[in-house]
Amino acid sequence: MKRVLLFILAFFLTLMPTFSFSEIDDVASIEAQTKGEYKKIDKDFYLKGIKVFEQLNFADEDKDLAAQIYNDFEKEYYFSALEKTEQLTNSEEKKILKGLIFASLNMMNSAEDMLKDIENPVLEAYKGSLHRENMIETLPFYGLLNQDLNDKYDLDYQKWGINNTKNIKDSKIELDYKMIQYTSSNLSFDGCLVNYIKFSTNARPEPKWEYRASVAGKFFEQNGSPFLLGDIWVKYHFNDFVSLKLGAVRDSVEQSYITAVGSVIDNDFTGRAGNNKILIETKIRLKKDFYLSARGNAGFYNASSLPENFYFSGYVNIGKRIYNNPHNPYLQKIDFDITSYNLGFRDNLLNIYGQNGAEYGGYFSPRYYNATAANIRFEGEYKRLSYGLKGFIGEQISTDDNSMTPTFGVSPYIKFKINNRLYLKATYTFSEFADIKSQLFAIGLLIRI
Repeated sequence: MKRVLLFILAFFLTLMPTFSFSEIDDVASIEAQTKGEYKKIDKDFYLKGIKVFEQLNFADEDKDLAAQIYNDFEKEYYFSALEKTEQLTNSEEKKILKGLIFASLNMMNSAEDMLKDIENPVLEAYKGSLHRENMIETLPFYGLLNQDLNDKYDLDYQKWGINNTKNIKDSKIELDYKMIQYTSSNLSFDGCLVNYIKFSTNARPEPKWEYRASVAGKFFEQNGSPFLLGDIWVKYHFNDFVSLKLGAVRDSVEQSYITAVGSVIDNDFTGRAGNNKILIETKIRLKKDFYLSARGNAGFYNASSLPENFYFSGYVNIGKRIYNNPHNPYLQKIDFDITSYNLGFRDNLLNIYGQNGAEYGGYFSPRYYNATAANIRFEGEYKRLSYGLKGFIGEQISTDDNSMTPTFGVSPYIKFKINNRLYLKATYTFSEFADIKSQLFAIGLLIRI
């Protein structure tokens, strides 16, 4: 088995120059550069739940039902597992399994409350992990973006910051601060220092309901009042197979210097774009580990001294979990899917001209654009090290210039457990998508207090 895994890894590494990655795990899109989605619980809690489950001794009358629950849990059919758990005759075993399921659903406070009064040596390490998960988490971090673009568009940045989170009543409360230094290879842009503050809550008050709400502000040292951002969405899981999400988002656009910072053109401040949209998304799990997801967005970009630019975007994604083995000590999951992403703006504002005819960089806004890509994701955990490799490769088409070009890149990432309270996290992303070729590096130290 080790030889097989090494061969697969070696083969994939040879493809690294032609793969790409999006921060939205299941879709390659322009949105990926600034989109912040609710991060699900790390897979190590799922793996810990499997280990606890396998050590439990069930009463004879519950063994058949427990085997069905284990099968559901292993396949991540948590709602089915929760329903069957209610039928167990032993109250302690019922509480243990409900605690494992709640933790896998990211309901950490409910999981800890469910297990706190149970004295079982099998649970000691797991309860310790739950307790630490509910501590205050502080993450100092550094991020660097470098883009290979024409001077009139070029945008690079460095970000320093600290992220603080705390689980309260199954809601992850987050306070995020970043200091951002925007720069450009275009010498006519002076660079700009920005302070960014965000407050958000990501909650799961009931197993089938999730929601998120955030408010944020960017405070620029040059040209302007606070730039307000935020998002709100609600998600309902009908069962283990179908979910629906509705929401609204206002993001900043970090494509070019004009969109991220803005500049004075013909005595008027121009740029600093906001992306305002509503969204609807559904995810469907199919038989034999296939899955399907789709999202539709409608909205507009607004920026100083530029017209509001309405757009639509969306994707359809179909894939399969081609490997899922929590008992493998090196590699636990492999997902493969194909995504078709579509985007269309009312106006093409890629190029902005001053009164003297000078050209300034705008933002990617084709009247119609499609990118269809194959995505792959490896996830593994070995002892103290969690790791993954994500990527896509595909073809992109824009009707404005009738071009057809490849899209590709790669992103490896790691998380190393120094001890129970300290984790080192790092990621590197190379991607070429639309007219943007970028490299993004980020590193942080997670501290639990």
